[in-house]
Amino acid sequence: DEFGQLSATVKCAIFVTGILGCSLSIVYTKLNKITSATSITIAANINKLISAVLGAYIFKSELAFTSFAGLLVCMVGAVMFSQAPKVPSLEDKGGGGDKKKKKGQ
Repeated sequence: DEFGQLSATVKCAIFVTGILGCSLSIVYTKLNKITSATSITIAANINKLISAVLGAYIFKSELAFTSFAGLLVCMVGAVMFSQAPKVPSLEDKGGGGDKKKKKGQ
C-alpha cells in the first residue's frame, strides 16, 4: 500500500488540499448565484495571469509567450462579451409559446 508508506505530514497535506478544493467548489457555487458567469471568467483569467507572472518570477523561469498571449486573448474576449448588449429572450418579447406559468395561475 503506497499510501501507508507516506509520512503523516504528507497525508495531512493531502487531506488539507482536499478540504481546500472542496471549499473552493462550494465558494464558486455560491459565487455563481450572486454574480454573472462572465464576471467569474474574467476574475479567473486575472487569477491565472497573476499566478503565471508570480510563478515565473518566484521560480526564475521564463513565461512562454504563447501562454501569456492565450491568457490575454481570453481576458479580452471575456471583457468584450461582458460589454456586448443583451439580446432579448423570447420570454422578454412575449413569445416563446410554451411559457412557464407563475405560481398561483
